[in-house]
Amino acid sequence: MTVTHLKSHMKKYYKPLQEKLKDGSYQPQPVKEWLFLNLMELKDIWEYHMSE
Repeated sequence: MTVTHLKSHMKKYYKPLQEKLKDGSYQPQPVKEWLFLNLMELKDIWEYHMSE
């Protein structure tokens, strides 16, 4: 995730995450999945900038 996307992401997901943390139902996802998604986003950004 880029810094520019962080604000909209937090607006969408912070309240549900906060509730899950409070009630103990939060289930963290494996780092591998997070890394894969971020690498895919970096690939998209790279391809976008290379096509300009």
